[in-house]
Amino acid sequence: MACSPVPRGHEVCALSPFIESYNRINGMRYAFDRILDASGSSPQPEALYVDQVTHRRLVIEHKTFIWPPDHFQLHKSCHEVAERIEGIIGPLLDPGRAYRLELPGDLRGSRPDLRAFADGVGATVRDRLSAVHHGAVLRWQRQGREWSFCEESDFEREYFQPSKGLIIEFAGSWSALPPPDLADEYAAVLTDLLTRASDKFRTHADARRLLVLDPHGDLRFTPDDEWARLLSSVAVPANIDEVWVSYQDLITDMVCGWMLQPLWPIIGEECIVSCNPPAVSPDEAHSSETESVSAGR
Repeated sequence: MACSPVPRGHEVCALSPFIESYNRINGMRYAFDRILDASGSSPQPEALYVDQVTHRRLVIEHKTFIWPPDHFQLHKSCHEVAERIEGIIGPLLDPGRAYRLELPGDLRGSRPDLRAFADGVGATVRDRLSAVHHGAVLRWQRQGREWSFCEESDFEREYFQPSKGLIIEFAGSWSALPPPDLADEYAAVLTDLLTRASDKFRTHADARRLLVLDPHGDLRFTPDDEWARLLSSVAVPANIDEVWVSYQDLITDMVCGWMLQPLWPIIGEECIVSCNPPAVSPDEAHSSETESVSAGR
């Protein structure tokens, strides 16, 4: 999920599950008041929220935190290559068989280069499809252009995957944040986000000011100790009261959800909220008002 950052102008929608959970965790009743970042000529945070009981004010700035910097371009390139290959081999595949194509997850290169790579994979599969049907596995091991194609049995598919047809996967290594040789670069990116958020909070000294980070790429599933290490390496401006992480992803093979976690001034437990929570009776809903959302890491 989350193939691209939250589109500009839709940040308030992405913050809706966050503010609901924030209220539940902190016993507050903040409600959306108005969008701020489209008002006036000076930089403003995304939106203002006002507590319906205490009338306290809360402003939130939402920032996409990406590593590597070209993560979204790489993701787009992978999709374009996969679609081009599928366009070549799709009409030739037996719909009663199961196939798997594995491609590298960091396809870098010019568009002509990537198209040539896709055409080469497609041509190889097309020319050797009969051999695949007799058990051959097609492989190419050139660094940065590794790929494989094979036929697989029904039992090799996961229960949530179709039993027939083509599945395309992208292989890639994931490492915790931050690798020693990139620590300074991660810190520089985060410092820039903190500085820009601080600038937007300058005219909101009467409100609680939250920075909510939406991590992508290598940052997506960062352990608590690595967040702590990163935040200890930067200076959080005095006018930022809290830093949180909030993102949408799969919480099971079939169910999506929102992962939310306080990062600063202290790291708290990760909260997981289903995108489609089960229906409950009015009594159940009332009894759950004092309970926190499911937590764990």
